[in-house]
Amino acid sequence: MGGIYTRHLEGVRWDVTTTTHPTVEPITLAQAKSHLRYTGTDAAEEAYISRLVVASRLTIEEQTNRTFHQTARTLTLDRWPRHVTVLLPYPPIISVASVKYYDPDGAQQTVSSGNYRVITTAEPGRVEPISTFAWPTIQTRAAAIEVAYLSGYITTAGGPADMAAARAQSIEAVYLLLEHWYRNRAATADKMQYPIGLGVDALTCNDRCNEHLMEEMR
Repeated sequence: MGGIYTRHLEGVRWDVTTTTHPTVEPITLAQAKSHLRYTGTDAAEEAYISRLVVASRLTIEEQTNRTFHQTARTLTLDRWPRHVTVLLPYPPIISVASVKYYDPDGAQQTVSSGNYRVITTAEPGRVEPISTFAWPTIQTRAAAIEVAYLSGYITTAGGPADMAAARAQSIEAVYLLLEHWYRNRAATADKMQYPIGLGVDALTCNDRCNEHLMEEMR
């Protein structure tokens, strides 16, 4: 999830950009080496394993529509949703840093944090105006609204333990994908390969945040 993800829903376009990537991975290098039964210390091989850990984690995050470790994102919208609630993809949501918009004159403004509330327990997360406030009038333009937020599990204190407990199945899927790519270092194979019956899909199927819920944002 390092790029821009665009969806068009009932005329509303929303994009999510990853602005700051996590500083740690759900699987350490030592854990990855143990899983792969690699006991060597070659720096190039360890660097390759570390890259595969990142690639595996990114793939499982995208497949489950979730975030593992703390990641900064920016959601952009062309307009406010008709039902006023702004949904935040890739939970869990830690916090919202800002809600900004372009006013009719084209100047970017910031909505006071006292005028909206953030629901972090919902999936997807939600930002909605308080009862005495209405979202401001915006300029008609692409990406007129920007919501900067943190998603994932915090990288200090109990964050990693919380993530390991809550995302146990998905973490196992990361291990499976890591080993598959480590053992198969080409885009094609000489022999036909079949997915493991209780493999990645089976591990992640019950841990997916339903992306169709974002269709409510229209």
